[in-house]
Amino acid sequence: MAKLCNPGAHKNIVAVFRHGKLLPSYYFLDMEICDMNLDTFIERKWSPETAMELPQLTTKVSQRMRMAQIWDIMEDITSGLAFVHSKNGDLKPRNGMSRI
Repeated sequence: MAKLCNPGAHKNIVAVFRHGKLLPSYYFLDMEICDMNLDTFIERKWSPETAMELPQLTTKVSQRMRMAQIWDIMEDITSGLAFVHSKNGDLKPRNGMSRI
């Protein structure tokens, strides 16, 4: 986690400020807060506050512009994934968060 999630390590990786065990058998992550996640963007379920803060993503745009936004998001995801793999992180669904 230290290699991957330090603040400023990569623009497409959420920063983890602290992490550790809680009794009896829990684990905590103190992470940076993001304005929106991918599911919120896809489903267009953002709050009015987020809409005001991120008008470039939340206002009604042409189909072409929407596809450009989606392409940009996909590039961000692949860039973050490449960073994880460059640090020997093994990110895949069956690993969950256990190896990061």
